[in-house]
Amino acid sequence: MRRLVQIALAVASLVLLTGPRLPDDTLRNTRIARERMLTVWRAANNYVNVYGDYPSAPHVLFPEYISDPLVFYHPGDPDPPPETIDNSVPNAPDSAQVSFSMIWPSEFNLRLDTIVIQDNSPANNAGAFINRLAADGLIETVPPLATPDPPIEYIAQQNMRRLAFALREYASDNGEYYPRDLKQLWDEGYLDSPRTFWHPGDTDAPPTDITNNMPNAINSARISFAYFYPFRNPDPWAVLVQDNDPANNGGRFTNRVSLNTTEVAPPLSARTPTAFQTGQMNLRRVALGLQAYAFDNDFWLPASIEEVWTNQYVDDPFYFWNPGDADPRPTDITNAKPDAANSAAISFVYEFEGDQPVPLADATFVVQDNSVANSRGLGVSRVGLPGGSPVSTPWANWYPDCPGDVDGDDRVHLSDLAILLGNYGVWYVANPWDGDIDGDSHVTERDLQTLLEHFGEVCGPEPGLPIDGSTAAR
Repeated sequence: MRRLVQIALAVASLVLLTGPRLPDDTLRNTRIARERMLTVWRAANNYVNVYGDYPSAPHVLFPEYISDPLVFYHPGDPDPPPETIDNSVPNAPDSAQVSFSMIWPSEFNLRLDTIVIQDNSPANNAGAFINRLAADGLIETVPPLATPDPPIEYIAQQNMRRLAFALREYASDNGEYYPRDLKQLWDEGYLDSPRTFWHPGDTDAPPTDITNNMPNAINSARISFAYFYPFRNPDPWAVLVQDNDPANNGGRFTNRVSLNTTEVAPPLSARTPTAFQTGQMNLRRVALGLQAYAFDNDFWLPASIEEVWTNQYVDDPFYFWNPGDADPRPTDITNAKPDAANSAAISFVYEFEGDQPVPLADATFVVQDNSVANSRGLGVSRVGLPGGSPVSTPWANWYPDCPGDVDGDDRVHLSDLAILLGNYGVWYVANPWDGDIDGDSHVTERDLQTLLEHFGEVCGPEPGLPIDGSTAAR
């Protein structure tokens, strides 16, 4: 077994280090640091689920939400690693901010592109760049594209999804009328980062502010993307935002985003969100509808999941469906029967389905996959609500049925290891069946270590628990 572990880690290290024009240790360290930044952000949101607000200082997360002091440390930081966590002073010994600056959001002021954690110095990465983590989990660098991941096409598609989400948010606040141009999203505070309007494959420089709406102009809301003004109540499948030139993608394809989907034209010319990722996004959308219903009803959740449809808190049947479900996508919502056609429960189960409303304060995990079959038998995704406060949006959590099982045969053995190693180093577009055991869309050393810890196990049929409460939530 020890020999197997040595071989697996050696192969993974080779995969991890291929491709970048950076020193080997710099790339390795920055990827470890990124996993740790994500862990801190997930822990902060788990804290919100309990207390209804973000912690007053990052060190409050230790040890209840993060038990390992090294989670707060960038291995490339010249400062010594912490042995415990007892303060949040930047660069201080045993500080939660020894390596990272924690930029906690204020109430009602969190956007998908809000920067929440970043390196406190380029020295963490050999002086070459700073990592920045946004609220939606996207990590980029300053200057842009300093590392080979995340892929350019992923950043572009994520930026376009941010735009689509902000457009929908604007419409929700303005009687379902959409803004006439993308600059309104910036002017009225629906987005926080000028780089959201930019495709990193664009030859134009990234904007440092948004000052105009001219195509391809400096600091323009249309520097990289075209917007199709829908006026009011668009078809959720109609394209809202797309690349303004295929040259953004080397002339190979054009990204297109609607309220429901991300696609490329011509089809299959690039990777788009997977069924697993779309299923998790839809779970979050249903949870957001439940959350909004509760805020409008004295913090009481509905008696049935169907009520978020009938009361228009969820506005498209697609959101009640996991694309991994063998049942067909609903075209309307007419009932709440499990697995029934056009049902609000066709793919997901609502924890409080019954005859009586329940207090939001009682909610833990309110909606989840109704079958492990939605994810090829590997587990279920669940979404909780943030304890009666609208400060945070719901997070999807992944619960593997058999940690380490990648091929779905309820055993952890060589075939699982081969699949994981074949996808090792894939970031942002990985599925559990690719080797993404912890459900964070990456295949990393953490997944490999989990597989090796469970190697040789034969699992039962019941869904398991998260591998680590501080790292399994997405």
